[in-house]
Amino acid sequence: MHRWGWFALALVMALLLAACGGDDSGPDRPADGPTGTPAPALDATAETEDSAPLDYTTYQPGWRVPSGFTVLRTTDTAVGDTGAFFAEIRNDTGRLLRAVEGTLYLLDADNALLDSLTLNVLLNDIPPGHTFALGRTFPLPDGYAAVSAWLDYTPADAPSLAAFYDLPVTIEAHGPGQAVPYEVRGSVQNTTGRDLLFWDITLVAQSADNQIAGLTHAVLVLDGAGAVWPAGAAAPFEARFGSLAAEASSVASVSAAAAGYAPLDSPG
Repeated sequence: MHRWGWFALALVMALLLAACGGDDSGPDRPADGPTGTPAPALDATAETEDSAPLDYTTYQPGWRVPSGFTVLRTTDTAVGDTGAFFAEIRNDTGRLLRAVEGTLYLLDADNALLDSLTLNVLLNDIPPGHTFALGRTFPLPDGYAAVSAWLDYTPADAPSLAAFYDLPVTIEAHGPGQAVPYEVRGSVQNTTGRDLLFWDITLVAQSADNQIAGLTHAVLVLDGAGAVWPAGAAAPFEARFGSLAAEASSVASVSAAAAGYAPLDSPG
């Protein structure tokens, strides 16, 4: 009987435990505890919210120039594996421009950015009404479809240098080169009445229909390294076009624009 008594007691305890297990009311919770459904765990391969966003910036092909810049002519070509973008601009802002800078954005068929290239204008203190050329050739990236060119300028209230434009240039010879597509030789005269410390000679190769085929800058041949360009002196120059927007045989003419700079307090 003693054994059967223990058995009966065990059976009663088992029934009580079963009854408790069937209660779905759950344990008591604090009155201010969360009641919402917990969010599922993130998959290890899922992208988190703080991941860097993709760049979907697009650009419109063509020129984006500030007010007061007059675009006189442009060249926009892509032949083989080489692209080219050139322009001739006139400063109609009515202001002296300390510097002009720009960027070429190379785009795909959806106008998304493939690459960006700088545009440099090697002139300082550009006066109102002055015309200048800029641009470059470039290797075409995969997927290239168009280019967007953005220009900007830094104005100046007063000149930083004594600037002299439209110095007389004589082009003596030009034609296809042996190591580069095109070469030019000539001379330029310092008619400013001052010794010049800085200068720029920009040469533009043009096709028969007056389209810009290339742009480069000449190197003056002066006596001695770091030499000044004496007042009244004619200096020879050589210029080489590293690449062109067309075949060298299509170049019909070359134009040149020369500028020189002297300190503001220099004599003359």
